[in-house]
Amino acid sequence: MIRRRNETDLADLFANYLPFTYMLTSSTSGLPSKPIVLTLTSTRMRLHAHRFGDRFRNWLNRGTRRLPPSANYTRLIRFNWGVLRDWDIWYDRPEFAITFGHVLKFNERLLRIEEAVLCNMHEVSRSQRDKNGRFLGTHLRTERDAWSSWQHTTSSCKKLQTKASQGGFGVAYLAIGNATEARRFATDAETSLPGMKVVGKRDLLSGEGLNELDALTFDQQGTVDFVVLLGSDFFVGTMPGIFLVYTAVKRHLRTGGLYTRPYRVATEGDALSYVGGNYESISVRRISTTSTNSKRMAAATTIADLERISADRLKDLILAQAQQKIEDPNSGSKVAIVDVRDDDHVGGHIKSSLHFPSGSLDATMPTLLRQLADKDTVVFHCALSRERGPSAALRYLREREAQQAQQQQAKAEGKGVAEGEKGAGDGNAETELKVKQQKVYVLDRGFVGWQEVYGPDETLTEAWRKELWEQSH
Repeated sequence: MIRRRNETDLADLFANYLPFTYMLTSSTSGLPSKPIVLTLTSTRMRLHAHRFGDRFRNWLNRGTRRLPPSANYTRLIRFNWGVLRDWDIWYDRPEFAITFGHVLKFNERLLRIEEAVLCNMHEVSRSQRDKNGRFLGTHLRTERDAWSSWQHTTSSCKKLQTKASQGGFGVAYLAIGNATEARRFATDAETSLPGMKVVGKRDLLSGEGLNELDALTFDQQGTVDFVVLLGSDFFVGTMPGIFLVYTAVKRHLRTGGLYTRPYRVATEGDALSYVGGNYESISVRRISTTSTNSKRMAAATTIADLERISADRLKDLILAQAQQKIEDPNSGSKVAIVDVRDDDHVGGHIKSSLHFPSGSLDATMPTLLRQLADKDTVVFHCALSRERGPSAALRYLREREAQQAQQQQAKAEGKGVAEGEKGAGDGNAETELKVKQQKVYVLDRGFVGWQEVYGPDETLTEAWRKELWEQSH
C-alpha cells in the first residue's frame, strides 16, 4: 500500500491508503524473490556491530595463542550460524543503500506521460538551435508548506542564470507546484537571459496528453518532474529536501555507476547537479565543528574554486622535477600526482603517481595528508576528471583546511605540542600538518586525455597498454 499526500494540505504527507499500482507497476519480475516476514519477536539490538571487524582481527592475531594467519600459516574460521543477523541496516554500504529502490518501476500510465514530456522537452531545445536537445533542469520549492524554509524565487533564479550561462543552455525545464511562482520565475529568467526559454510540464503537452496530466494527483505529477529532471543535462535544485537529494544522487550515479563515491549534498555540486539553499538547519559537511574558525575555512573551498591543469602543463612540471633531481639528487619531490581511479585503474598510470582509490579515501585520507604535506603542487585525477578526481581534490582541501584550523585553535588555547616533545612515533602525527601554501589542481580530461597524448612516452607514463585504449573510451 502507498500513503497519499493530502491534496488540500500538502504538508500532510500521510493521508489515505492507496494500492501499490497508484504509483508503481504491479509486475514482480524485477523484485527480489525473498519471503516477507510480517511479524518478528521483539529482541535487543546489538548497538556496536561496527566493532566486530577490529575485535575479530585482534582475536586472530593475539587472542588465540597461535600464530596470526599468513600465506604460510593459513587457518579456517567458521562463524556461528547467524552472526550476520546482528548487522544493522545502518551499516549497509552506499552501493546497496543508493540502489535499493531501483527495483521499483513507475506504472505504464505514468511512464507514458513522463516519456512524452521528456521527448517534447528535447524537441523544444532543438527548436532553440541546440542540435543535441540539451536543456537545464531546475526545481523550485515554493508551495505554502515550504515558504519558511526554502529560498525565495529571486535567489533560485540567480542560480539558474549562473548555471545556464556557464553551460550555454538556451532552454530550462522548471519543476514547480505553484503556477504563480512559475510565471514569475520564467519571466525573471527570460528577462535577465535574452534568448532563454523556461517551460514546465504543462507547456509540453496538449490535447489528450494534457488531459491525462491534469488527471494525475499532485504526487503523481511529481514523478513527471522527477523523470524529466533526471534526463536534463544539468540540474539546479533548492535545498533542503529529500526529493532534491535523491534526484542529485541518482544523477550522480550516471557517470560512476556502483563505483562512484557517495554523493555529498552541499553547494559545490558535481558535474551533473548543483543544489543550494537554506543550510542552517541541516548538517551537510563532514568536517569538524569544534571551532568557528574550522567551519569558516572548510566552507571556503568549493568545486568552483578548483583549478584545472592541462596535460601539457603537467608534463612540463614532471620533466622540470626530473631535471632538478638530476642536478640535485638530494632535492625532494615538490609535485605529487594522485590517481583516484578504482577498478578502472588499468592500462597505465602517470609515472610516479600515487594510487589512492576514491572508494577508500575515507580511510586513507590521513595517510594522504601526511604524504602530501611538504608538496608545493598536488594534481588529482580519475579516468575523465569529471567526478572522482574533483571530489577527491575538494575533500583533500577541506580536510587540510580543517586540520590547519584545528591546529591554530589548539595553539590559541595553549594545547599545542612543544617542538621538543614531538617524536617520529608521536601518536599525534596524523593531525600534525605542515602549514604551507600549496597549489591543488585537477587534471583536465583525466588519465584518458593524458594517455591520448603521452601514453606511449615511457618517461611520462608507466605500464601503458595500447590495445586496451583502442577498445575503450
